[in-house]
Amino acid sequence: EGYQKLLTYEVAGESGGYSLYGNSPAETVLTAYGLMELTDLKEVYNVDESVLEKMTNFLYKKQNANGSFTITGNHFGGVESSKTLALNAYITWALSESNPKSEKISKSIDYLKGKVDDVDDNYTLALIANSLANVKDKKAKDVVKRLVNNINIDEKSAYITSNISDYYGSRANVQTIQTVALTSMALSKTSNNKETNKLLINYLISKKDPKGTWYSTQATILALKALNEFN
Repeated sequence: EGYQKLLTYEVAGESGGYSLYGNSPAETVLTAYGLMELTDLKEVYNVDESVLEKMTNFLYKKQNANGSFTITGNHFGGVESSKTLALNAYITWALSESNPKSEKISKSIDYLKGKVDDVDDNYTLALIANSLANVKDKKAKDVVKRLVNNINIDEKSAYITSNISDYYGSRANVQTIQTVALTSMALSKTSNNKETNKLLINYLISKKDPKGTWYSTQATILALKALNEFN
């Protein structure tokens, strides 16, 4: 029932493009999130491949000549709610999770690599690290090393902060949870700093709310993905 409900949020006239309630315009970032969601769902449920193909095609139609993406939609202020590079990194990460061997993704990977040296935010860095790790780019480990240098280590846990909000409006403690989760995933994928990664996982476990989640949908999903990747 949930899967069928998700399909109703495809925007009429924008094949493969989704928005929060199915209203125009389709949201590039939210569609990327949906692509990851259904890619994960494939492991336990029979997802129609044509649905994933349409979502992927929608995203690549938004890909510019330099590998960046045109950000559409106005959820939480759209592109104004975060830095453009972080949103581009999120979309590229989603595409690399779904199909890391696609020829089309190489332009976006090159775009991120061209920008990464100027990145001063850990959330953005972690998204780039995961994208590079998924496509097995050698630069992934260099980005991971930068992340590791920015981690704050306590006796029993470790955390890493972000100085921006994400597309969904998360900031402060919730954004820290998301940044920790993404950093942990990058460490798991590159088999880097396992002991530090364990401390990041300890932090995530310690931050569960009374409901057993992590305060927001996005933070909860990222935390669970990190825990699953670590194990």
